[in-house]
Amino acid sequence: MSDDIAASIGPHQLSVRIIQSSIDPDSAQQHSIAAVSGVIEEVGADLAEAFHTGQEAIAFIPDTAASTGTVRANGNAVCHNPASIEHEQAARMAAAFISAHAFVAKYNALQQASHADTDKDIPTGTSIILTGGETPTTAIISLILRNADPDARILVTAELDGEDKLIRRTDQYVIRFRAYYAIDGSAEDAFTHLEAASQHYTGSKKAKVILDVSDMCTRRPELRDVLDDDGVLVQAGKVGAPIDDKGMENVVKALRVFLDSNASVLSEL
Repeated sequence: MSDDIAASIGPHQLSVRIIQSSIDPDSAQQHSIAAVSGVIEEVGADLAEAFHTGQEAIAFIPDTAASTGTVRANGNAVCHNPASIEHEQAARMAAAFISAHAFVAKYNALQQASHADTDKDIPTGTSIILTGGETPTTAIISLILRNADPDARILVTAELDGEDKLIRRTDQYVIRFRAYYAIDGSAEDAFTHLEAASQHYTGSKKAKVILDVSDMCTRRPELRDVLDDDGVLVQAGKVGAPIDDKGMENVVKALRVFLDSNASVLSEL
């Protein structure tokens, strides 16, 4: 560890030796944050009970910081690295989680706003279309939404070259990532099948929500026709913003819950 980091570490900070770093490539939004996975080399006094030197950890740092060597991170931007996944996958998953968390937060805010003037509770069992099923971001969103609402009817589109890869990924969504239905999003009749699936699972051909992770609405505007007239559309590029310290603390708290709740599927994201 360099002398300048050792001298400047604060009581609520850690130094982490980077083994792998990642910036989410799957979504258009920019958060100015990178995720790193590595080994803790020094622990600030206020964090001594929660962290120890030699432990593997995930940390979030500014994307302008070094991607190799040792970095300093605030304690509220660090969590333990799950033993079930390697550093490369941990960094990639954590970077994708930032985007997934932003999508879900935007969706929740729009849902709350749409029900602010009514006495009705936000409904459960909502039909939700997720695009970008080939990405870890969408897989994480699917799991978060089902954890929040076990009755949510999640329908996923994925776009992958090669039939074997596509079948394997769509099967993962139904078997492991808790979606009700997954389909080849590049198929000409994909939206017809989405309407049929929505009808089958909810009694309505139109979905109440589209979280457009892959910006499919720009490439194929007819996706909007599958959305209910009063439905919620969250598009890529419209959910991101630089994350302040409080926002980062909320992301890490949510990530810790996610890791604990989904330990068995982390290696598949």
